[in-house]
Amino acid sequence: MENKNKKAKIAIIGPYPPPYGGISVHIQRVLSYLDYKEYNYDFYLENRIKNNTGFCYKFYGFKKIVSLFGLLFKRYVLIHHHSPDWKTRVILSMYGILGKNIYLHIHGASLKDIIQNGGIKSFLTWKLLKFVNVIADNESIAQLARKYSPKSVVIIDAFLPPLYKESTYKEIIVKYGEVLQNKNYIISMVGWFCYYKGEDLYGFNIALEALHRFKKEIDENVLLLVSINGIRSEELHQKIKNYIVKNNLDNNVLFIYEEMPEIWPIYTTSKVFIRPTCTDGSALSVKEAMWFETPVVASDCVPRPEGVILFKNRSSDELFGKLMQVYKTNNRLNDVEHKISKIKNKKFKCKLFDEIYRLNSKGDR
Repeated sequence: MENKNKKAKIAIIGPYPPPYGGISVHIQRVLSYLDYKEYNYDFYLENRIKNNTGFCYKFYGFKKIVSLFGLLFKRYVLIHHHSPDWKTRVILSMYGILGKNIYLHIHGASLKDIIQNGGIKSFLTWKLLKFVNVIADNESIAQLARKYSPKSVVIIDAFLPPLYKESTYKEIIVKYGEVLQNKNYIISMVGWFCYYKGEDLYGFNIALEALHRFKKEIDENVLLLVSINGIRSEELHQKIKNYIVKNNLDNNVLFIYEEMPEIWPIYTTSKVFIRPTCTDGSALSVKEAMWFETPVVASDCVPRPEGVILFKNRSSDELFGKLMQVYKTNNRLNDVEHKISKIKNKKFKCKLFDEIYRLNSKGDR
């Protein structure tokens, strides 16, 4: 992640995995493509992790204050901020008043939640939006942003497919191969142990209830394979673990807490990927699973991409029914070898690079 002795032109601010979440994975993808395309940029790392990203500026604690102040004097053609931190958004919006070319990337419900909560946070956030550009993950976010007349609003799906590497796939499969090989039918999901407005945000409870019925219904050795992004509620974490023990699902659930270089091998090995969240944003995991030709069953809490099999939000009965629907299809193309052979030949173009980075980088400001 070197600047190759060139003057930096683009500043990117946000988290990087681990932990793995929608925003951090998106940035991981962006940086891998930028290196591949030889774009000129600086990355400001917003979370405290071991520095496995190459060259970056630390953007947390006291260093965050220093870096924010330094952004005033560096000649970036654009500053692209990703995280939902409202204070940083407000400060960067103020920089927009001073002529800085600021792009606030809105992932999920963060902008809506801040504005609806009212108070000084809400006032400063929407009042200053007119001095920045907004990148929205979807149309509903864009509609909200347009009410406050930002300099521009563009909808760009946060999904970027991973650059396929056989070594990455083999690393995951070798690590968990013994468990995976003993299971005939794998269901996968990802998520945090956390609550949102009193609900299990990622729907672990819904998933396990459906799994319990699914296990009884089919004559297969089924496994729910879950990549855990983190634990924000130990209470929920313990509640879910107790449910697993109580319902004799110990041999049918594998929680992966370890750091992984990529998540996509999990989707590739699965017969179906589920997304039982009670609210959602762009849901990169859904798009990644679909990119790897894995069927996706997701709640209808938000609009989903074409091809996703929907079930009624918070209904374990409907989730179970949709799992049975996929199982009975028994698509021979849903095999690992077929998925990998197709992915190697897929092409992808991204509006972020073609319409934002490239156009803004044509000349120094």
